[in-house]
Amino acid sequence: MKRLVLVSLILALLIAALPAGTARAETVTCKAYHVVQRGETLTQIANRYEVSVAHIVQANGIRNPNRIFPGQRLCIPDAPPICEFIHVVKRGETLSRIARRYGVSVADIVRVNGIANPNRIFPGQMLCIPEPPLTCQAIHVVRRGETLSAIARHYGVRVADIVRANGIRNPNRIFPGQRLCIPQVVSSP
Repeated sequence: MKRLVLVSLILALLIAALPAGTARAETVTCKAYHVVQRGETLTQIANRYEVSVAHIVQANGIRNPNRIFPGQRLCIPDAPPICEFIHVVKRGETLSRIARRYGVSVADIVRVNGIANPNRIFPGQMLCIPEPPLTCQAIHVVRRGETLSAIARHYGVRVADIVRANGIRNPNRIFPGQRLCIPQVVSSP
């Protein structure tokens, strides 16, 4: 009898100690459940159900999107995701650089991720990147060899407008893959 009480107490403590992220998936409406098969990736699963990888990661509280395993049961969420992307922090990155890359504000990243100190992020940390602000007429992904002046001409906006909208410190330093908010409102010359 003592052993049964002890086992029950331990189980109760373990359940109470579950991280808050696991409870998050319970509030999500699942349109389907998918059992991971050997060799499957989240990208394949997301494409099959026509949802984003970020959507599945968020709904299931997955810490590392590259680590799913056969037999794992995934909720395929029905509601739109809060995150447009999941960004894994690399060594030396800052929130301001990450925000510029995705065309969102540092404040938005801090808010959706519940970050207490914006100066303390760490390599391997997964950040929810919210949708860019509605003031963007487009999000432009920088290609190799492109310049801000060429991008500005393409969209009919000023370089200064793109710089201001994305918080770019050095207009001569943009990089391939960087996401730029192309502002809708053009400032007067």
